[in-house]
Amino acid sequence: MRLLTTQEAADILAVTEKRIHELCRDGLLSYVRIDGRGTRRVTPEQIHSFIESQKVPVRKPVDRKPVRALPSPQKGGEKEVVGVDEKGLSSLRKEIEALCR
Repeated sequence: MRLLTTQEAADILAVTEKRIHELCRDGLLSYVRIDGRGTRRVTPEQIHSFIESQKVPVRKPVDRKPVRALPSPQKGGEKEVVGVDEKGLSSLRKEIEALCR
């Protein structure tokens, strides 16, 4: 069985050695303690288990209908907005003005 140093584990996971120590301390990455000073070693299997535990499932795409942009005002007046009558448009303007105060 090959034991990797924390630096070798960090190189494999493309993180810092400090991050490896954090992962071990937080219980996310298993390790082997080889002496009384707390020297840590990690096996390739432990790195593999860590990677497997961090996989994020693929989400199904959300079926979204295309959003139709509202027409913007043009020179000489406003373009009619389909589905909103003049009374509804007027009350909408008042609500927006009140919110902007």
